[in-house]
Amino acid sequence: MENTLTLIGVFTLLCCTAVIAIPNRPPGIYIEPDKDIYFKPGETVMMPCVGDGYPKVIYTWKKNGKDFNPSGNDDRMVQLANSGTIVINRPEDKDEGIFQCFAENEFGRSMTNHVNLREGILAEFPTGENEYHSPELGTALTLECIPPTSYPKAQVEWVLKGRSGRNEAINYNNRVTMDLEARLHITNVKAKDHQEGKAYVCMAINYFMRHNEFDHGHFINPRGTAELKIGPTYQWATPSDHFGLVGEKFRMKCIFAGNPTPEVFWRKTNGQLPPDVGISQGGQEITIQSLTNEDGGKYECYGTNTQGQKANRIINLSVQSKPYWIQKPEDIETSEGASATFLCKADGKPTPKTEWFVNGVPIDESTDDTVLSNRFMKPNDMNVTIDDLKLTDVFVIQCNCSNSHGYKFADVYLNVLREAPQFVKRPEENAKVAESNSVDLSCQTSGKPDPIITWFKEGQQITGGRYQIRPNGNLHIDSVVLSDAGRYRCTANNSYGFVEASGSLTVRRKARIESKPGDLEVNSGSDAKFTCTGTTDFNEVLNLGVTWQKDGKNITTNDQRMTQNFQDNSLTISGTISRDSGFYTCVVQDKLSVATASAILTVKDKPDPPVDVTLVKCLQEKAEVTWTKGASNNAPVQYFVVEYNTTFTPDKWTYAQKVGSTQTKATLKIAPNVVYTFRVLSVNKRGQSEPSAHTSARCTTNPTRPSKNPSNVRTIGDLRNFLVVEWTPMPPIQQAGDKFEYILTVIKDGITIHTSNINNYTITRKNIPTNDIFVPYDITVKAKNEIGESNAALITYKGYSAEDIPQVTVGNFAVEEVTDSAATFVWDWDMSYNNVTPNTPIRGFFQGFKIQFWRRGAKSETFREREVLKSQIKLKYGSRRKRAVTTLTFTVDDLQPYTNMEAQIVVMNTYYVSPPSAVISLQTLPGVPGPVQSFTVPQTGSNFVMLAWDQPDETDRNGLIVGYDIGYQTISGLDLGKMQDRVPQINDPYTNRTVLNGLVAKQKYRVHIWGRTMMGRGEDYFIEVTTAAAGSQTVPSFDIKNVNETFFNVTWNSVISSKAGTVVYVEFRKDGASDWQQTTDEVSNNWKGVANLEGGTSYEVRLAVTNGMSRSTSGTQYVSTTGIAAAYNLGANFGWFIGMMLALLIIIAIGALIVFCRKQAQEKMEDKYRAKPDKSRMYDREGEPRGHSNDYYKERRRLERNDSFDDVRKDDGGFDDRKYDDDYDDRRYSDYPEDDRNRDYDDRDYDDKDRDYDDKDRDYYRDDDRRYDDYDREDGYDRDGRRYSYDRDDDYDRDRDRDYDYDRDGKGYDDRRDYDPDDKYPSDVDDKYPEDEDHAYEPYQRSGYERSESKDKKRISDMDDEYKREPSKFDDDGYPVEAEGGAAGSSTCV
Repeated sequence: MENTLTLIGVFTLLCCTAVIAIPNRPPGIYIEPDKDIYFKPGETVMMPCVGDGYPKVIYTWKKNGKDFNPSGNDDRMVQLANSGTIVINRPEDKDEGIFQCFAENEFGRSMTNHVNLREGILAEFPTGENEYHSPELGTALTLECIPPTSYPKAQVEWVLKGRSGRNEAINYNNRVTMDLEARLHITNVKAKDHQEGKAYVCMAINYFMRHNEFDHGHFINPRGTAELKIGPTYQWATPSDHFGLVGEKFRMKCIFAGNPTPEVFWRKTNGQLPPDVGISQGGQEITIQSLTNEDGGKYECYGTNTQGQKANRIINLSVQSKPYWIQKPEDIETSEGASATFLCKADGKPTPKTEWFVNGVPIDESTDDTVLSNRFMKPNDMNVTIDDLKLTDVFVIQCNCSNSHGYKFADVYLNVLREAPQFVKRPEENAKVAESNSVDLSCQTSGKPDPIITWFKEGQQITGGRYQIRPNGNLHIDSVVLSDAGRYRCTANNSYGFVEASGSLTVRRKARIESKPGDLEVNSGSDAKFTCTGTTDFNEVLNLGVTWQKDGKNITTNDQRMTQNFQDNSLTISGTISRDSGFYTCVVQDKLSVATASAILTVKDKPDPPVDVTLVKCLQEKAEVTWTKGASNNAPVQYFVVEYNTTFTPDKWTYAQKVGSTQTKATLKIAPNVVYTFRVLSVNKRGQSEPSAHTSARCTTNPTRPSKNPSNVRTIGDLRNFLVVEWTPMPPIQQAGDKFEYILTVIKDGITIHTSNINNYTITRKNIPTNDIFVPYDITVKAKNEIGESNAALITYKGYSAEDIPQVTVGNFAVEEVTDSAATFVWDWDMSYNNVTPNTPIRGFFQGFKIQFWRRGAKSETFREREVLKSQIKLKYGSRRKRAVTTLTFTVDDLQPYTNMEAQIVVMNTYYVSPPSAVISLQTLPGVPGPVQSFTVPQTGSNFVMLAWDQPDETDRNGLIVGYDIGYQTISGLDLGKMQDRVPQINDPYTNRTVLNGLVAKQKYRVHIWGRTMMGRGEDYFIEVTTAAAGSQTVPSFDIKNVNETFFNVTWNSVISSKAGTVVYVEFRKDGASDWQQTTDEVSNNWKGVANLEGGTSYEVRLAVTNGMSRSTSGTQYVSTTGIAAAYNLGANFGWFIGMMLALLIIIAIGALIVFCRKQAQEKMEDKYRAKPDKSRMYDREGEPRGHSNDYYKERRRLERNDSFDDVRKDDGGFDDRKYDDDYDDRRYSDYPEDDRNRDYDDRDYDDKDRDYDDKDRDYYRDDDRRYDDYDREDGYDRDGRRYSYDRDDDYDRDRDRDYDYDRDGKGYDDRRDYDPDDKYPSDVDDKYPEDEDHAYEPYQRSGYERSESKDKKRISDMDDEYKREPSKFDDDGYPVEAEGGAAGSSTCV
């Protein structure tokens, strides 16, 4: 048994060994050192050399062609284990040399290229003395520099070195520049080149050595005071015959001396400049980034300035190259009996020479048997072939291709094998592919000779058609269909063995695009969006993805302007530009398939500038320019614009001509004695292109006489006793020659009194003393240059000497009409003064008037003036009268309302104004006020906010403030609710704090406030505030007062806090009853009357508060009404009952007679009837006071009241608010005390005219025939009909025609006017309490306007307890009465 196990183990080991056997392979080096390696003494340096092969390779080195053992150089030099890399820890100069690494085993020898190891060095500059240079200003100067020896090559720069030793870099430009051989050139010396005595020093920098060296100094001391003007001359240029290497950067430079500094231009004589050429140093240097063979040829550089002919230089560029591979040899592994061919093809200029080596030995010197056999052939220098290979034909072969610029080296091997087939890559066990795609099933093997591969599907051999066996053994299936799914098997066999393997193929539906992107056309700067959707096989849905490409390249997240929305897979290009145009491809792919759909984006952008702008003709008066159109960028070019600049303004380009889009040539008019250059711009509907390059050639014209004289000659009258002449200057481009001047001539009364020659063309003003005021003169200004005077006709201009203060004053200046913001003034004026005549009292050109005005007492702070120009003069009577003196009028607007002002008027000429007229006074009418100065919320509750404000600024009140209006609206997101007004509004101008009740908890509001004058509301001021969340509420304590047979009054303490409910009502019920009755809500007063009670009955009473979300109630109190309780047994009182019935019938008859009489009287006195106020405005649930959230009150009532509440009110004698209203309305208006009547009359709401009471078609009367004197401010009053009309404005504070005779003894108004049914309800009248405690009962109180002056009124605050005080006396029926007892009126039937 033990022996059996041993045999099995040995067999298994042999099998595994056979499987993992590694074939022999010659060596190959795959990591080798650079050709040049520098070291710095003391710093570690490394020469890498790593290769492989089997058996394991051995590394050796040669130095300077001799064997080299690194271990023989003490511990400074180490060769790393398992590689040939040498590390030198402390290199010395003796380590320099040419090194080469070798890797070898028994099958061959591989080697690297030669490595030049040398020490880095930067030698010192040769010792030299400082040099001193004294060039003349404007001449050229060259400073020599011979760079020192340096490895690697040093970079050379010029610096300025001061006495402190500090170095300053020199900024190179086209005047101060360095050539390519390190010399410094100054094309024209200027005084600033002295550089405060600093030395110009040549500096060499070796960055590898981290060291620099300085040459001796050069000091420049320019001579002369004026710079010499010198034409362009050659100073330095790249050698005329020069070569560059393909692929490398190449620089050419031309420096031309001259003053002004010459401009340098380049051209290629046999074609255009290379597209990647860069121009720098003011045009002196061009750089070709990567040289190509096409870049060879002749290049011309030329320099120009304004002082002479151009200088030029020709450079012949020859393009050569280092060797480069055309076909590089590769490793060959093949079988016995085959043949092997190594190709080593390289090219270069000069043509490279090819050398072959076998195992590092030149072929001609090799002793290898294979090389010496007739099977080893070399048909040419680039081909080595070995036929009928033997197992012993194993070696490493090298080829080297070199010319004068470098070499290319290859190191490859030949390996001849005898090997049974083995799988390198088996078929996949479960390969997947999408339909319509192609697939390769892997079956890669090794073996020598190469194995024969055969494929089978489901046992059947595969041949031809869509099936193809690749050279590497893979099976390629083209255009896969669903039926191609199944099991596949491949076999491999050669003369040494046989192997096979199998795998399966699954075919799935391919990805598809459902929504393709569409073509887009957009303007640059706008956004473009492509959309795309796709689907795929159900099993690949999780692998499905959408990506985008532009012009075949994936769009990455690096471009922040192109973003993909991964929700809908859309692509958005933000801020498109012209280069965004192209093909955009939507790529829908899963792991098996890809579907694409493309769309074109067209971005219309500004065009590219024209190219090849050329001056083709330059004549004395015209020039011709041609160009080639640039790209239109998807928007057709509409036209071209040609611009020019001149030597007079070299930095300014001027419009010359506009040319149609179909033309590429322009003929331009040019001026004499000018040097022009031209450029062209393209314009399309998207805009204007960048300018083209300017023409390389300049157009120069000859001088001639000026063709025009100065224009716009005029006199300026701003300098007393002088004639001041001005004109428009003629710029150099109009002067037509040198030595230009103006000739100024002044003539008075036919006699020339002044002539001046002005040779500075920038002077445009001449002051000539005359010692007179506004006297006419004839003036001429002529142009002249070195050729002669202008040939244009000379124009004589009429001018006047200086103006002075007018000697006339406006008469009869008065104000005719004044409004709140404007005043119309009138004055008398002699219209003959408007004419331009000498010796006029205007003493100049009449320009108009100035009306000056200011606030009385503050002239310096508020002084303003309004010009009335001559063209704005307006006649008061519409046409000028025959007499010279005419009345003029002008309206000055934008005045401050309600302001005492003063005004005056002056006369204007061009520079002066006359003495002012007499000062007049005026007062603007009142206007509406500006906003309050501040508006804050000191306290916030769940259904109220406390508001505080400051009056409008004194200067912004625009009248007497008579009150404030407050409105509010809900805010929900960005939506504003309907504006609601606070009721009552505030009619006390001194009030600056109030409470806004009836709000909804946790609701955001916008609250507005307007100041109000007699003219109405002013500018609003609003704030936004959020009410507090609803919470527990504090119920105030209460007392029951004024109890009689049918009425009692409930009074509570007003508490304003965040926990206090601001809506209060009273709940009551008969003692022993189960259901509570309740009064209407109270939001203004701190008392509530309960009426229509039963006499002699005990009631349970409690107080309830609510904030709209919840309510709280107080403890209960008991109260008994006075009187005797009603009898419950009718039989015991039968006689009394019969008597009562008879009495009732008599009363009814009498009442009917009285009603009949009253109706007869009313028909005769129709103007005496009056409308009864609808008290439902106070108590009816459908008529609650404005300014509160009625909806939430209704909801609260619906939730709190039970269904039997109405029955209790009707059947059980409960509280009937309508009956209470009717009873309450029977009171006489005269029962109110005098102060209350004043308040009632004054405190009206301006906005009530918008209410519609037409639906209340009822008449109300009072027993005393006296009416409520309550009407809306904007309602008109019909005196004839003794009623109010909405067609007229009843502003009681301004209407002075009404006669309200207040009867102080009778406590009422005696005009006896009746109410119209459409008038406001009495509940809308603003009532106030008298000063004493015994004031009248008021159902609903509003603060309003009083007719007394605001300053005499007592300050009112909505927070004042006195304002909320309840009445203290009531009559027998429970109605409030005056403390002093007013006279009760009565009415009878006549």
